Parts: sequence; structure tokens; C-alpha cells
Amino acid sequence: MVGASVVFPLTWIAAVPGTAVPIGKNKQLEAMRVRHTANEAALGYRIVETRKRLKPEFASLSQSEIEAAAKNGTRDDLLEDVAHVLFAHSGDAMPIEPSLVMNADLLVHDATFLDEPDRREPIHATTEEALDVARQAGVKSLVLYHLSIRYDRATAIPALRAQVASSGFTGDCWLLDEADFIEITKNK
Repeated sequence: MVGASVVFPLTWIAAVPGTAVPIGKNKQLEAMRVRHTANEAALGYRIVETRKRLKPEFASLSQSEIEAAAKNGTRDDLLEDVAHVLFAHSGDAMPIEPSLVMNADLLVHDATFLDEPDRREPIHATTEEALDVARQAGVKSLVLYHLSIRYDRATAIPALRAQVASSGFTGDCWLLDEADFIEITKNK
């Protein structure tokens, strides 16, 4: 950029599935294997936060017992680390494995085709497949993107709303369509 005076430090890191890069306290960016075509390597990404929760074997303790243990210095013995997916992006892909995004706060998923018969070869997810991933994973919010330009938006958006309504997905859903962010359903 001509005349730019702001310089940001960049570090390039070659990523393969399983690459994890720390991005702040208790957070990391992880690369995950996804499938675009049979013969091409493809990656999706997720931001995972490590959180603490009460170990299951102590779930029957009362609040006062938990507080007493914390005061006695044994609080850490009661807790375990759990990974929570804050954000995930499927990349340009077929439907991703729901276990990769279990209980994610936000999933951005490829949704190129409204219907499976519109897909000539297995290289992009359908909107129904992306909704199914989000439903199975218990995702809180879903952004669908990459909807094919072959669809007239005046008919595609109502069709997509109908798919979401009948999908069983109970979170919020949007479509990122070029520069437009279209609310498909708001479930709050």
C-alpha cells in the first residue's frame, strides 16, 4: 500500500492438521483437516479456549463444600481443563466432522449448494449439510457462506429460511453473501 505508515509484524507458520498456535491467554488457533476434493489437502481452522470446570466426581458436593475446598488450597484438585471452541471456519469444504466443532459459539461453514443434486461432484457442502453439522455439534450460531451465484437470491433466501426452519438447528443463523450479512433466523 503506497504511503502506509502502520507496520504489523507477521510471522508465517506452515500449518498442517493439528498445528496449534497460541493467540492469547488460554487460547490457540488450530488447523483441522477438512475435505475439499479427494486429492487436495485442505484446512479449516478453529479457535479453542481452555477453560476450567468441576470434575464430574465432585458434582455432588454442595456449594459450601466446594468453597471450603477452595479455601483449603485444594481448589485445583476439584477442577479439570476442558477445551471450548469459540470460533470455527470450515474453509472451502464438504461438511466437516461435527466433533471438531462440538458446542462451538460460532461456526462459519461452506454452504455452496441449496440441494445435493445441484452439486456435480463432492467438493462443497450443501446448506442442508452445513445445518446438519451445526445441529449435531450443538453450535450456538452459524454463518453460511459461499452460496453459489447460480441461485437467484430472491428465491434462494426464502428457500434457505425454509431449510433452516425444518432442519432442527436451534441456534442463530446468517448468510454471508458477498458483502451482505443476511439474518436467516434469530432464536433469542
